[in-house]
Amino acid sequence: GSRKGGGFEREMAKWLSSFWSLGSNQDLCWRSSSSGGRVKLNKRKMSHLVYGDLSPISADMEPFFNKFCVELKHYKELTADDLLGAPGSNILKFINQTVDEADGSNRWPILIYKANFYPTRIVIRDVTVNEFWDCLSGKPPRHLTFTGMVKRFKVEAMIKFYIFNLEELAAIVDANKLRIKLGAKSLLITRQAKTDQVIAA
Repeated sequence: GSRKGGGFEREMAKWLSSFWSLGSNQDLCWRSSSSGGRVKLNKRKMSHLVYGDLSPISADMEPFFNKFCVELKHYKELTADDLLGAPGSNILKFINQTVDEADGSNRWPILIYKANFYPTRIVIRDVTVNEFWDCLSGKPPRHLTFTGMVKRFKVEAMIKFYIFNLEELAAIVDANKLRIKLGAKSLLITRQAKTDQVIAA
């Protein structure tokens, strides 16, 4: 229900903030004003950052959300069709919604979903996955791939998607490299500078 979905959104907002800040801050993003579909009331007058379920509440996290539109889904059951992205499956419906929100805000789509008794998963499309591949600190984690029919700007197209266990992907992606790649400040350099200042004092 909406209560469970809202709880998942808050949980992921804290998780993503912590990932982006290298574990130092859980309050860099939060549920967007569009969460729950309210963005459809008047898209033209809204910032691209309110599309999707999360948006930044700190300037430090804006580079991430300038690039990616994040949709979050928590539902009860996961079927074999969902894992394969089969036509009519919940996962393909969620992906279409994510792609629509991303296209509407000129960003790349990311879907994070959770089913009861299963680990949280992240779905990334083919052209987006390279952003993460460039920032790996080790061997790419295990993943599933599927090609699904997705509507983009009212035209249907076959697009390849990758599904990862969220924690497994996060464990192998160098968050600081991703920060730099997306135009944010390196936290390692910032921390080193502060350490040098303390030593000099």
